[in-house]
Amino acid sequence: MNHWIPFSIEHDKPRQVDDLAAAVLDAVPALARVAGSDDGLKRLDLIAALAPVARVNGLSVTTGGSFAASELDLLSADHRIALSVQAGRARTNNGALRAVLAAGAYPEVSWLILLVPERYKGGLTAKPILEDLRLLATTPGVRLDLDAVLLAAF
Repeated sequence: MNHWIPFSIEHDKPRQVDDLAAAVLDAVPALARVAGSDDGLKRLDLIAALAPVARVNGLSVTTGGSFAASELDLLSADHRIALSVQAGRARTNNGALRAVLAAGAYPEVSWLILLVPERYKGGLTAKPILEDLRLLATTPGVRLDLDAVLLAAF
């Protein structure tokens, strides 16, 4: 499952956003293999599985002690793209929602690619997150400085 959720399209989507999105979606099987291990989901292992995509697309690891840096894993400020990889707590601890808020708070980010597990511990994860983000994006009075989020499930 993958869906673009528009928040406020203020910038033309650069080709690099579509290129990165395609590369990330191509990497989903690798993430699924990492997620299929018996040890549970480990965010650092999932991010490591994306290292080739990050390297080819000029993404760097976010640094610093800010809220945004703690929720966004990889960043290309040149192309205004961030990537957040969520593990088992994407829904139960609002990790996905925190990543969207962090992207909206990060001045160099207009586009977020949000990777979440399809299911975790037998329960749906991606579908309820999609519903929550669609509701957030269309709620009157809520304004995030963010063009769109690609929600991709592994």
